[in-house]
Amino acid sequence: MGSYTPAEPKSLSEIPTPVRLKLLNHLRDRLGPFAERLTLTGGQIVDFERLASDEPASKNFKWEVHAYDLHFAFQMPSVGIRSYTAQIKLRSDGSVLKEIDLPAFASSPEKLTFITLEDAVSVAVGQGFNRKDIYPEITYFKDADSLVWTFKKSTSNDGMVIEIKNIYVSAHNGAVLKEFTSTAIR
Repeated sequence: MGSYTPAEPKSLSEIPTPVRLKLLNHLRDRLGPFAERLTLTGGQIVDFERLASDEPASKNFKWEVHAYDLHFAFQMPSVGIRSYTAQIKLRSDGSVLKEIDLPAFASSPEKLTFITLEDAVSVAVGQGFNRKDIYPEITYFKDADSLVWTFKKSTSNDGMVIEIKNIYVSAHNGAVLKEFTSTAIR
């Protein structure tokens, strides 16, 4: 947002009551009881008057500026999730601009089941990954509305271009949801 620096919330009490209630109702409707696991860890609260003053070009932005960008974390050490942070963006009235990057647990309760990281690693090893070179990450895969363990490995490197094999393993049932190759340039 250019030279404008939004406020960073430390507590949901910093969000106006009507917006906070709308947010909490939305999270409960989407996440069901899983919403209780979430803890606010930060984000942004945009003051549109200050934004316009500090960054006059903001009125010409080609995207809708969020009023609230809120980050929520949860941990599940028993399955290997040390911490995952989900993000949701809201308009001034509390309506959702960008949905939280967590599955709709309320309508898909089977996704409340999680496999262990060790089980996901076993799936990756079965797909040709070396157990010693695995650096998993838990992410949200919107196409499947699922949390996934992501695994990457270099398959070729000519000194300039690196080819990388990627797989997404469902954190809910261990299925391989996506397998693809990407490239990186040094």
